[in-house]
Amino acid sequence: MDDICGMIGPSVIYLARELYAEADTEVCAQIGHSAPFALFINGKKIAERHNCDTWDAENVHIQHIQLHKGVNRILFRLTRVNADAKFNLTFSKGPTCADHFVEFGSVNPLLFGTV
Repeated sequence: MDDICGMIGPSVIYLARELYAEADTEVCAQIGHSAPFALFINGKKIAERHNCDTWDAENVHIQHIQLHKGVNRILFRLTRVNADAKFNLTFSKGPTCADHFVEFGSVNPLLFGTV
């Protein structure tokens, strides 16, 4: 969180992104975290952890996530409870050590909801 927020104390940050998929697609999410988080896709809670953990690029694996053709709204709630708050989110084609999706488009956040 230090890369995006200068606040040092306990805090919550919401990262929002609209991803564009050319077709209906099933993905896996690999989430790295060292502090609590929640992940929502198209308004549905996909994953949530309340614990602190040793950061790893893929502490959590969520399979069979459906992205629909067109715009998909991603909301990632990050929580800082101590000095160590690291997070990452990767969409992959399989549960572990799989190829990452790199073909999704991203909608300009200044234009959310206009596509």
